[in-house]
Amino acid sequence: MKAFFLQGYDDYDGSTVYWTWTDPDGVDHLCAQDRAVVDAAIAKLRAALPWEDATLADLDLTELNDQLRAANLSDALTDWLGWHSGAMETNARLVLTFHRVATGALADPVTERVLAHEIGQALLPPDLVSALRAASRAASREGGIPQREDDPQGSRLTVLPARSCSAVPWAWLGTAVESDERLVELADVVIMGPALHRDGRADLPHPSWEDQCDLPILCVVDPAGGHIPSVLRCDDGVAQTRLWQAEVDATGQQSLRVPGLVNSEAATRRWLFDELRERSAALFLGHVVSARSDVTGVGDAAAGKAGLLLAPAHHDGSAPDTLTAAEIVSSLIAPDEGDPSRGYAAGSPRAWQWPPRVGLVACQSGSDLSFAEPFGLVTAILEAGAELVLATLWPLFTDTMFALASGEPAESFTQTPLFDLSMATRDVLTSPHPFDDFAGWQRSRLAAWRAAPSLTTAPITWAAAALHYAPDRTPRPMG
Repeated sequence: MKAFFLQGYDDYDGSTVYWTWTDPDGVDHLCAQDRAVVDAAIAKLRAALPWEDATLADLDLTELNDQLRAANLSDALTDWLGWHSGAMETNARLVLTFHRVATGALADPVTERVLAHEIGQALLPPDLVSALRAASRAASREGGIPQREDDPQGSRLTVLPARSCSAVPWAWLGTAVESDERLVELADVVIMGPALHRDGRADLPHPSWEDQCDLPILCVVDPAGGHIPSVLRCDDGVAQTRLWQAEVDATGQQSLRVPGLVNSEAATRRWLFDELRERSAALFLGHVVSARSDVTGVGDAAAGKAGLLLAPAHHDGSAPDTLTAAEIVSSLIAPDEGDPSRGYAAGSPRAWQWPPRVGLVACQSGSDLSFAEPFGLVTAILEAGAELVLATLWPLFTDTMFALASGEPAESFTQTPLFDLSMATRDVLTSPHPFDDFAGWQRSRLAAWRAAPSLTTAPITWAAAALHYAPDRTPRPMG
């Protein structure tokens, strides 16, 4: 496997973005890019993604309704808004965001291709692309796609992006306008996990999936319940409750708080704390409370507020509980107990312990690198025992939203991009070759988009997913 590494730096004066990249021979290369060009490309990307338009927050219900009427929505989506009139303003903003994305650059194959290559040209060092392409051709395979991650002929690009580029879907970027070549067709693409406490401790063992691969995977699906909208689609066309039940019956995996699931328990914090132990992997499909990333300065306090929405601690109709990134990491810090130095307590009974691999299929679950000091759910879970976390870079639409917006009868609309992502995540978490399998899935989604472009095959959903990897970086004696 040929290893390439790309790292970005935002210049202190805001005028330049620097990239250093290292080739498989260990030679470093430098590329400087105009920050204005980079920012313009990122702005176009954000305009095409499901971030809520800030201008919508200033509109009252009357103004929102005016925009909804102008959007010419499907009858099913209009009816859905009527059924959920108790949160009309929130849902109106959601629907208008969906409409903007559904009519934007990522939803059309022509404009999507132009955008992918414009952003690729603005961000990727040209000599890096040339080196990846040369390695691809030398592998004597079309596109240079590795068969296994230990294949000496394959290539892997590990990216540690500049903060300004933290939400970029690197694998999706265009690398050749004339052929519509994408970065994932030249190499498997992985995001480097932030620095962790264990990196400096030779006495702390590095997580090993191979040592735990015989243990079962834990699947926590749609746990919040109550008034929180379900992430599952259950209508005349698709009954995802039954699909998840089939997964449980076939594999013995334990999925919880799936509406209507047989023998389902409530996935409370206490239950999750206990169930995470003795697992090879954990998959969370649900809602995440996202932290705002518009805070400037070192040590953004908001980063620690990103959290998983779980079942209420009590069966009294109370609001869902939240497990935040800050709470996970705080549990790893030993109590003071009169000693002014606070130590690391990974083995403490009160410490959250996550398995070596974790999937977070939830809105903006992988936003850690958007903060001045990288932190969030990915970092916290890596710190608490994971080596690999598959998370998403931006908000996701549910399969129900795609079905309602399609204008088709529910029974005939069977596309399920979010469910497909959750199944692909499950497969990656249990694979002996996660990097290769994830890249292969991304390439299959790209092929499906090219063959039959639609909202459900567009990069809106599948390009949001990224693998965050924290390899063994323990310092070792030289010589």
